[in-house]
Amino acid sequence: MDEFDRFIEDHFIDAHGVVYSQIDVATLQPLQDDFFRSWGGDNTDTWGGGWGEDHFSAAEYWSYENCGMCTGAYLNSLCCALRLPGIDEEDVRRRAKRTFDGLVYIYRIGQAWERGFFPKIWGNRLSHQTSTDQVLYAMHSMHNYYPFSSAEDRKSIEEMIPAMAEFWMNRNYVLSYYHVKDMVWPPLRFPSFLMLAWKYSGKEKFRKEALRILDENIGRIPENSRRKHGSLYAMADAITMDTMNHEILLDFAPVPEHYRKVLLDGLRIMWEEGKATLTPDGFHPFSVPCDPITARPTAGPEKNGPRMAWSTMVVRAGLEMARLLPDLLPETMAAAEIVLKKLRPEEMYYYHPADAEKLPEKNRYKACFLSGDAIANRQWALHLYQGYQQKAGTEK
Repeated sequence: MDEFDRFIEDHFIDAHGVVYSQIDVATLQPLQDDFFRSWGGDNTDTWGGGWGEDHFSAAEYWSYENCGMCTGAYLNSLCCALRLPGIDEEDVRRRAKRTFDGLVYIYRIGQAWERGFFPKIWGNRLSHQTSTDQVLYAMHSMHNYYPFSSAEDRKSIEEMIPAMAEFWMNRNYVLSYYHVKDMVWPPLRFPSFLMLAWKYSGKEKFRKEALRILDENIGRIPENSRRKHGSLYAMADAITMDTMNHEILLDFAPVPEHYRKVLLDGLRIMWEEGKATLTPDGFHPFSVPCDPITARPTAGPEKNGPRMAWSTMVVRAGLEMARLLPDLLPETMAAAEIVLKKLRPEEMYYYHPADAEKLPEKNRYKACFLSGDAIANRQWALHLYQGYQQKAGTEK
């Protein structure tokens, strides 16, 4: 177990195996309401989801906001580690099982509302909120864990993945999000869910629906391209979602061959955008002014948004892409090496403290968080990187 895994195990895992979204950078402990009270103003308010019965403190919200993503990323990192030689296989399998159980725990909380609902468990309890990236990380990691899992856990995966896809299909991809009532979610989020549901259930209705959505929306690929706006913003979220969705459609549960070129071309666009947000110090600005045609930055770093350690997400996505686009491997490996070497466990910032002044004053408390997304994706990137190194050594 390396120092980053030890840091995760010591500071980011709750009693149910769920990975915290954020912890306090000063104490390295879960967030407390007193922390938010010390900031005053809006930070003492309770968080709701547009549902009258949902009330959560800021500490409950921020501790678990992205916990489905963080837990899925950590499970993926452990599954990648299980493919490497020379690991402590018993320990990694134990942690992978516990982390999978964390995803099952989140899923079971959601069943109190509706079958197949995978919620944001703010305060470690049911909310009526979720997002498609939470579901994506959970499904993606369950698929990767399947070959290493017990017969009992395989049965759970075979039940959960189809149920999670059917939840959205039955609602025609409409679900209220925060205070947006009956939001229609972007259609390209769902073919990957549906294809995995087809893979694990054998039900043709899922495959048929996935291909219908692709046929009707193929011109929107890549879904999350930012360059047209003249600013590469929130690229870590964008590149990771597109990469995982495309990996599912191209590899895990492949769609027909005629979709392949447009999906791969979409990944190339996303990498061009994502790599433009990586900085020499190993971080990733939340926003970078860019040319809408080339995606190249158009201003100096002083015009960039606050830095984040979500650079780990960008390079992890690049290393995943290289499995599908091998010519990208040299530059994705080089980019990952910078991030892996530069950033320490205590620098897994949600926003870099030195850039706090770039945030609105009421939001500067966010520069006091360490990010579960950042550190879990860092380990996922590390084990992908080591896998490529091991393969290169074997081929020599």
